[in-house]
Amino acid sequence: MRHHESGHEPPLLPGRGRDLTGRTPFPTRVGLWKPQPSSATRSPVFPFTPPTLLAPMWGVLSPELGELWASYGPVGLVCGSFVRVTAAETGDDWIRSHVVRRAGRPVSVQLMGGDAGRMAHAAGVLSAAGADVIDVNLGCPARQVVRKGAGAALLREPDQLRELLLRVRDQTTGLLSVKLRAGWASTQGMVEIGRSIEACGVDFVTLHPRSRREMYDGVADWRLVGELARSLRVPVVGNGDCWYATDALELQRASSCAAVMIGRPALRNPWIFRQLDELARGSPPYAPSGADVVTHLTAVADQLERSLGTTRRGPLGPLKEHVAWLLRALPNGHEPMQRALRAPSLRQVLVAVARDLGSLPPAALDLDAHGAFRLERTPALSSDP
Repeated sequence: MRHHESGHEPPLLPGRGRDLTGRTPFPTRVGLWKPQPSSATRSPVFPFTPPTLLAPMWGVLSPELGELWASYGPVGLVCGSFVRVTAAETGDDWIRSHVVRRAGRPVSVQLMGGDAGRMAHAAGVLSAAGADVIDVNLGCPARQVVRKGAGAALLREPDQLRELLLRVRDQTTGLLSVKLRAGWASTQGMVEIGRSIEACGVDFVTLHPRSRREMYDGVADWRLVGELARSLRVPVVGNGDCWYATDALELQRASSCAAVMIGRPALRNPWIFRQLDELARGSPPYAPSGADVVTHLTAVADQLERSLGTTRRGPLGPLKEHVAWLLRALPNGHEPMQRALRAPSLRQVLVAVARDLGSLPPAALDLDAHGAFRLERTPALSSDP
């Protein structure tokens, strides 16, 4: 078990937050990517194999869509369910409905809210329903969330945050994790926040290395991931701007984080987990074609129509959100994106995308593992985090 550089040992609750190096991983699809931390830093072992996570994305990714992404390549943990815990009364049946069990795959549900009692109750209901992981959102920077004291706003209230996590931990029978930003207005107190969270008995921590003030500006500072990994005894998962598969490998190598979580880049490139696995195997990584994009988008449309077809929200807006992410990989893709986004129906969206992308070879898209066009900005790190 690794100790803090300062010698500080956070108290661990009985049976909670224990070292995970001896835990038997949940049986998932096994890939060959096994992190190799540098000799200077040995990160605790992440409890799922491979050490990759598909991030929870509120309003964009459902458990059913998460399963589609996981069908393209091995993912250690799919965080597809999201429960927003508000002051409004929500029935236990509704909370329970977010535990969607898939054969051979662990269930992770993210909770977001600021009321310790309601959050703890929701965690208990989800645990009783079979959730393997309860994740607490401490990272959402959206104004409508933080003004209600949830998401990243909890980073400003250490006493409230501690009470919330302790009460959630008490009601969680499986693993407890948090996803946090590196701070509110700055990142200077990140390690102190991380140690306080660890002392509440969490099993692993995912860091998005930006402050709330930064929102999504600039590029993520991966050096912060390494700093937190060196400071905690629980596994630290790195996140932020891994737009290409080689970026995720570089983040893990340079920071010695235990695993990598991918969110927005997986919306842009749904094959990124397959590419990671193939790179680790020494195989040529898959390069999707325009036809692959069309096939994927058709599957997304089918799922959205099944899940949202009779709702007020409807499937058209959510489908266009996926289109906007996918077409970021098309050089000079502004006009094709506008044609698709102006389409008035699901079918016409698919027709527009098929017309513009259907015949394109892989070399015409920025979806390869290395980023041939490098249309996205990614952090640059030396070998020392």
